[in-house]
Amino acid sequence: MASPAGAGAAPGGLQIQVSPVGGRMRVTIRGEIDLSVRATLQAVLQEALTRSTHGVDLDLSGSAFCDCSGLNCFLAVRHRALPTGKTVSIQTASPLVRRLLDLTETWPLFA
Repeated sequence: MASPAGAGAAPGGLQIQVSPVGGRMRVTIRGEIDLSVRATLQAVLQEALTRSTHGVDLDLSGSAFCDCSGLNCFLAVRHRALPTGKTVSIQTASPLVRRLLDLTETWPLFA
């Protein structure tokens, strides 16, 4: 599992890199986001949120696929961030991930 200090490979070849940028944590995800990587993704996002001062920025430009379990991970970490005054934003997304966010009308939640 990746830690906020570096990078790592999750199940299914998913690659996650977490790095601090000011008071935020930048989480870069490469590969397919599906049910097989849900637990790892949840753990990494929660740790990044905990270590951040202001929130988490996601780079999903290298994610060729994201199913509803991945979207639910993003929504869950956003839900945990809001009461603490933190935010979760999606800085970039691949066309397929952007389409999922558009179809589910969730893109504005991460703007």
